[in-house]
Amino acid sequence: MNSVPTNRIIIIIIALLVVAAIGVGVYFGLQGAKQAATPGQSSGGGTFPLSSGSNNQGSGALSVNQGQPDQSAPSAALQQQKNNLFQLTTNPAAVFWVASSTTSTSGIIRNAVYYMNAKGDVVQIQDIGREQTIAGSSFGTPLRLWQNKSGSKIVVLFDSRTYALFDIKTKAWDVLPAETMDVAFSPDGAKLAILKELNGQAIVSAISLGTARRTSTTLVSLAMVDVKIYWPSASRLFFVSRSSSGVDGQVWYFDLTKKTLNYVTHGDGLAMVFGGASPSVAAQFVASPNGTSMAVSFLDGENKQRGSLTMATIADKCIFALDGKRFFCGVPRENDKGNDLNILNDYVRGDVYFHDSLYSIGGDAFSSLTPLVTASDVLLDVVSLWATATQLFFINRLDHTVYLYNLPTS
Repeated sequence: MNSVPTNRIIIIIIALLVVAAIGVGVYFGLQGAKQAATPGQSSGGGTFPLSSGSNNQGSGALSVNQGQPDQSAPSAALQQQKNNLFQLTTNPAAVFWVASSTTSTSGIIRNAVYYMNAKGDVVQIQDIGREQTIAGSSFGTPLRLWQNKSGSKIVVLFDSRTYALFDIKTKAWDVLPAETMDVAFSPDGAKLAILKELNGQAIVSAISLGTARRTSTTLVSLAMVDVKIYWPSASRLFFVSRSSSGVDGQVWYFDLTKKTLNYVTHGDGLAMVFGGASPSVAAQFVASPNGTSMAVSFLDGENKQRGSLTMATIADKCIFALDGKRFFCGVPRENDKGNDLNILNDYVRGDVYFHDSLYSIGGDAFSSLTPLVTASDVLLDVVSLWATATQLFFINRLDHTVYLYNLPTS
């Protein structure tokens, strides 16, 4: 199968979805699905036609009740949820990242936070409602962003199909090879893996980032196409099929020390979320037969299952805490598509918007559920999460702005 046309189609689709998401999301936000200036307050009414997600409930070791907002919690607890939530900017963000190694001067933001708008400007969020443009770009609209652990460097995919590396210190862009199909930072951030797909082969090379003179080393060449790469641990480079409900995806990893290829798992609509902690942890998402929910399995560093649950959510709405002991997820309680929902495919096509509750899932078997934001008048469609030790950041698809949630200390 020729992978180049397929990936070009994927790029075009993503570009259209980003532009549509910013426009449509802002529209719905202004019509009543957007949070007020004080986060957590209802905008009062609106034209966002939502259907209850209660009939999408799955089964499993733990099932999150995404059908209804939390009405049982005391009003004081719900108010505290709102007090921990902040809308950092009112301007739409295409992508964002957090420089966890840099301390912010803001009383709210504890680390430096940056976003890129649809024009490709790099903007630093200095405080709520206060920001500064620090760099520009000429590559088009940002579609996707990868950051190293500290946030000192990022890679951005633009709608021009350009992959470019940005250094926050020098504020300079470095265009990656034209054949680039995906990237992954090494766990220490010192290297960047670059995936090219040529003649039915997935070729991964790594460039060094910590030296003035960059060197490139070929890591592996495999007979694979239409895959994404992840580099969660120093010795393992993962290959994951691109997600789609109705497609049996696979996960493999290449051992960079032993030079061996190892099979991990497969599943319908399979997607993975990797934690950056040591020992490593991962969450495997597999679509239910009717596509309304995902079975989530938590795996340790040897790919052995630690726990499982079923949620009507997707991998793009979840992330691990820095220590790998908690798993944060936005879980839809309502959607604007109705009972015909295929949660993965409709999201990938941009055909559905959600009202999410936000949860923390932890414990040895990831069976302990803690509600973070469940109030019915907090209207969020959570994607692109990033966690520091004390704060959780994400984009709200309803208005495409960046939000912050102060994590509980206990």
